[in-house]
Amino acid sequence: MSRRAPPLTDLDEIKLPAVQLAAILGITENELTKLARRGEVPREPNPEYPREWVYPLAAAVTAYCQYQRKDQAKSAEGIPGSPDTGTTGHGPEKRTGDRGQERHPD
Repeated sequence: MSRRAPPLTDLDEIKLPAVQLAAILGITENELTKLARRGEVPREPNPEYPREWVYPLAAAVTAYCQYQRKDQAKSAEGIPGSPDTGTTGHGPEKRTGDRGQERHPD
């Protein structure tokens, strides 16, 4: 008896409601819904309940992983000390008060 993983197309036949997919991904149902509205994670109308959505398992997990990689790449660009952020990356930045006087963060 072989222990091969099923093809991804078979896993797309598995459709989950938001609450179950969110639990698998380790995020809240609201976060999943926001991602789906932005088009980051695919979803389909539930044929049994027109006001509900279902998520194809393989496509949704793949899309979420790609979203996470893209999000990590964006946050890596904003690392303190990089030229884009304007910070030195060496501790708290000094702020200027109303009269142009330097002050340290509270």
